[in-house]
Amino acid sequence: MAKLRFMTFGLIAMAAVFAGTAAASSSDWSAVDRLLGAHYPHDGPGAYAIAAIGDRVIFSKGYGQANLELHTAFTPDSVLRIASLTKQFTSVAVLLLVQDGKLTLDEALGQAWPQCPRQWCAITIRQLLSHTSGITDDLAPLYPQIKTDLTVDQLLAVYAGLPVLSPPGAKWLYSNVNFWILGKVVEIESGASYADFVRHRVLVPAMTHTRYGSLEAIIVGRAAGYERDADGSWENARYFSATLGYSAGGFLSTPADMAIWYAALSRGAILSRDSIRTALTAVDTSDGKSTGYGLGWYVSDIGGEHVAYHGGSTFGFEASVYWVPSRSIFAGVFKNRSGDDGEPQAEARALLGVAMSR
Repeated sequence: MAKLRFMTFGLIAMAAVFAGTAAASSSDWSAVDRLLGAHYPHDGPGAYAIAAIGDRVIFSKGYGQANLELHTAFTPDSVLRIASLTKQFTSVAVLLLVQDGKLTLDEALGQAWPQCPRQWCAITIRQLLSHTSGITDDLAPLYPQIKTDLTVDQLLAVYAGLPVLSPPGAKWLYSNVNFWILGKVVEIESGASYADFVRHRVLVPAMTHTRYGSLEAIIVGRAAGYERDADGSWENARYFSATLGYSAGGFLSTPADMAIWYAALSRGAILSRDSIRTALTAVDTSDGKSTGYGLGWYVSDIGGEHVAYHGGSTFGFEASVYWVPSRSIFAGVFKNRSGDDGEPQAEARALLGVAMSR
């Protein structure tokens, strides 16, 4: 749910190490494995790293523990909060509704949701997906209700009276609110709940461990999340209502299921290739500057390939994934600890470098 935090100082240093390692050891995974093992020791919360080409997993290994109280090891089926990786599910849900003819990317929100707050009505679906709406991402107004279960209307009501920070299309500003609004649109246009629409239309049957988040449900393989206390020791992550993630960060998944999902996306089993191309084209602001962000993914050229990537952060969990659709390459690292060194973008980028050299 939390805003992305790419490249803190510590990650910048680590990125340099990993980048050099990937270049020097492109034929095998040993150097990356050693660095991941050193970064996530066996007696602390850890991470799971996975890389795949299509349906073939080429690297899969856990580090540290999925649950410190039970001394549970990480597996590819460990269930974690994926936080803002949920946004890719939401993006695909919206693009499926576009394919169905129920939405267009450039229609105004007021057309899709006639009762939306007045200051949001002129914002387009594309601007919400690309974070160019001008809507704030300040989560402070939500903190007083962080332990309260909220409906989507109650969640959006927290922000309905706040001004838009810039004219729609003028600036890029990452905002969870954009994707909460899109979840509402999915419900209006589909007639189903957001979670049900994603389950039936966005996920694939092989993703047997992916589901909308719940604190009450018994979820086999669920990993615990951890944060540092004031003394630097690990403690259980802070409690917050599972309803607050919603369509910006509400899903749970596993490393194996996320690899399955990206393989299905790559072969066109979920979205049309034209829709994927649209989603992975960087959007420009109204002054013609590229945002480096498409419709639910950051995009860049790496090693001559067009690459999509994203991260996710919430209390106790952080993740980072890379995807090369033309070669059906997926690389991801999923952590059950937060607040120490940020999202594992450098580690995921290292996995990508080795996978792309295969």
